[in-house]
Amino acid sequence: MSPRRSARLRSNIENGNSLIPSEISEDINETNRDNDDRESEIRALQSMDRDSALNFIRKNYSNPSSLICYSSITGLKKIFKSLSEDDIKSVLSKFESWSLMKSSKDNHIYNPFLSHNLRDVFQMDCIQLKELAQHNQGFNYLLCVIDVFRY
Repeated sequence: MSPRRSARLRSNIENGNSLIPSEISEDINETNRDNDDRESEIRALQSMDRDSALNFIRKNYSNPSSLICYSSITGLKKIFKSLSEDDIKSVLSKFESWSLMKSSKDNHIYNPFLSHNLRDVFQMDCIQLKELAQHNQGFNYLLCVIDVFRY
């Protein structure tokens, strides 16, 4: 740090002037107010009874301005302590967005395959790109080939 700048900072501190520009200070204060509002909203949601909480989820799950918008079951359980996981699942199952994006457990057991040499076993797939053909010099398909040999 240059001597001139350190002297200016020292004089600002001694005179009680803020080191943070006023615009940034206003942004910080606004963020703190937003966090306080959010915390008070969470406390209000946590104090809801079961039926009110279920109605709140029904009305606000797909509302982008809501605190619970597209939350996971775990996140909703943290907020609505009066609800069980089954209660939350029963409400969310009515939303297409949750039904499509929910995580699923894939417990399938697959037989391993061995590749002893390079270029011994390949995996191939054909990807259809008809919607993007005008942007890809007229190509409609893409062949993806992967050599599964591990080094």
